[in-house]
Amino acid sequence: MSKSQAPSPNKKKIGWVSPFPPVRSGISVYSEVLLKELKKSVEFDFFPISATRNGKGIYIDLVRDGDFDLLIYSLGNHPLHLPSYEKALKEPGIVFLHDLNLHDLLYYRSIQHKEPFLYLKYLLNETDDFQKIKQLLNNQGKDRNLFVDFPLLREIAISNNHFIVHSEYAKNLITEINPEAKVLKINHICPWVEKVDRLKKEKITVGIFGYLSKDRMIEETLQVFKKFQNGSTRQIILRFVGEDVDIDLKKIIEQQNLEQYCEIFKKVDDEKFLKLMKECDYAISIRYPVRGEMSSNLIKFLGFGIPTAIIREKSFEDIPKDCIFSIDINNFEVSLMNFFDKIEKDDLSLEKISENAYEFAKNQCSIEKGSLQILDFIKQYKKSEPKRSLKKLKLKDLVKFYDPKNLIKGYIKKFHL
Repeated sequence: MSKSQAPSPNKKKIGWVSPFPPVRSGISVYSEVLLKELKKSVEFDFFPISATRNGKGIYIDLVRDGDFDLLIYSLGNHPLHLPSYEKALKEPGIVFLHDLNLHDLLYYRSIQHKEPFLYLKYLLNETDDFQKIKQLLNNQGKDRNLFVDFPLLREIAISNNHFIVHSEYAKNLITEINPEAKVLKINHICPWVEKVDRLKKEKITVGIFGYLSKDRMIEETLQVFKKFQNGSTRQIILRFVGEDVDIDLKKIIEQQNLEQYCEIFKKVDDEKFLKLMKECDYAISIRYPVRGEMSSNLIKFLGFGIPTAIIREKSFEDIPKDCIFSIDINNFEVSLMNFFDKIEKDDLSLEKISENAYEFAKNQCSIEKGSLQILDFIKQYKKSEPKRSLKKLKLKDLVKFYDPKNLIKGYIKKFHL
């Protein structure tokens, strides 16, 4: 530990475990901004602990038990967070869950550890439904829509007793699994609050930002947009900023003959990302099925006062109704078409949404308010011992799900026979 990091003798040492810049991750940026505010505390010394070798702070593998009075794990669903997850199982602290569904992460963990039956263990902790488990095993992590009802949350929820989340939905789910858990719900912080005046102009830009995947309903959105364009009299552009996950965005746009109405930006740095966002007049931030996460990009849109269309359910129900344009998933086309119609007509209801969104982000999602809530939660923390939560597999469990040939191979590998 460098001299600049040397702790004050009367302060407790708090390690903040997360990816950090220059690692490209929404949570890495979030952690850096929040940690800067938390370091103003007169009661605690905060130190960045990097979940990756190329991030700021101490690399997590170099942290020994007892080096810190408390570790706070800023945890998401990307494989970047695997070292944080595994440390949290061994040394409990406060788990700051940004994503409630950890299926992607733990499927990756099963593959990374080369434990042939670990994925099955996770699934058996979620359900006893033979057909569903069989379907997930056969799918081998290829269809993310299958993961919605299987968040694989139980292991982390049982192993720790203190959590920070962004929604009442997340809070309720954790306490159902672990009634002993202390769960702090705070709004997603928004340090980017800046009301952007949308002047009337010839070109109107509607932003769609973040990882572009099937659960963002990109293809369905483009289909509605094409129908809208057929009768539109204004120049309205969809601006996509982010990386394709399980879709080919360019191909979908070409199939809809919408090239002249779409802009695509990939692999942009944080500064350009925010610049491109602030230039937007409106936004669409759809996730369905919702997997229990909150969207940092949605919070940024709110902070800029950009009227945004979302599907308001589960985690997103914590966003006040008057701060967003709500899309009805059961009437998706009509609902989204209505949003485009209001954009074309400069409907005053969208300006009201803009004002409400900005005020909500400024007053209820401030970094100062969030930091004070976290500091108070730290004061209430009581250390707990690590617990094991995954069921032990028996041979009869394995026989149900694997054919004999694969079972024997896996069994030999698992037990080094």
